[in-house]
Amino acid sequence: MASIRPTAPVARPSKPDNERAKQEERNDFIDDTVLRRMQADLEQVSLSFQRGEMQAFGKQSKDIFKSLDVIRDMQERLVAQHISVELQPSSEARPTPENMGEFLTMQTEQERKLGVVLDNLGLLKSEMEKLQANFVNLE
Repeated sequence: MASIRPTAPVARPSKPDNERAKQEERNDFIDDTVLRRMQADLEQVSLSFQRGEMQAFGKQSKDIFKSLDVIRDMQERLVAQHISVELQPSSEARPTPENMGEFLTMQTEQERKLGVVLDNLGLLKSEMEKLQANFVNLE
């Protein structure tokens, strides 16, 4: 029968040692030379982009940005119109013979503004579909 001998406890690194090891591993992965080379490469890309040697969306980038500006302007107008509809006094009050004319006028105006919002939402959708159709396959 073999005797069982107690073994010496295995020393486990404490948390600070683990953290130090991870930090050293990171430092080995990205040293100063690599960082300087990466920074120089990024600066070169930035300069090429600024000189017009590179374009983010190829030859059509100007057209894409014009379309995006049109869409952004349409979105801003749509938001303002929507807020205008929301801020209009509510027509929750029941009409009475005394306020029927005012009630109908308010109701008609609210419906008109909502119609404009919906029409403009349709135009925005069309503009976005046109952008997608024209520029989905950039080459």
